[in-house]
Amino acid sequence: MLFVFFGLAVLTIVVSMFWAGLAGAPWVPTFSQAAKASIDLAQIKKGEIVYDLGCGDGRWLTRAAKFTEAKDLIGFEISFLPYILAKLNFLFSSERKRLHVKWQNYFKIDLSQADVIYCFGLPGVMSRLEPKLIKELKPGARLVSYVFKLPYKQSDKVVKLGDSSSSLYLYIF
Repeated sequence: MLFVFFGLAVLTIVVSMFWAGLAGAPWVPTFSQAAKASIDLAQIKKGEIVYDLGCGDGRWLTRAAKFTEAKDLIGFEISFLPYILAKLNFLFSSERKRLHVKWQNYFKIDLSQADVIYCFGLPGVMSRLEPKLIKELKPGARLVSYVFKLPYKQSDKVVKLGDSSSSLYLYIF
């Protein structure tokens, strides 16, 4: 019986990670240098609401909570294992009251409450996300995208990350 339960748990995790990779992007954590730079670039103000689309294990949100006075920091994740890891990371964070994670596809949520959005989506994701952002984000809302830019909207600022070929893109809507 235990073997069957363990097998089903592993299958659930593998299928959800595979689905997440197809539907959005595979789970690839943001390096700490990029996390700090992206939080600085976003200029998160006291009382703002921050979303992380495809938050993985929640490490970017945890860091943003530690270094900003955002009101709420909400991650959206569709892969089961990273979602559970984010839940655990938030549970043990000193900022746990402001940190939230939802096991939900961010293409199916309303983005209008977000003041700042962070994402690390592949080019196909960014193409699908751009019209949603334009339609739903309130004036002045900011998007920080790690590595991949939106296909049509001109970025307001680009930050190169050290010696790497990676960049951060800031968009103000």
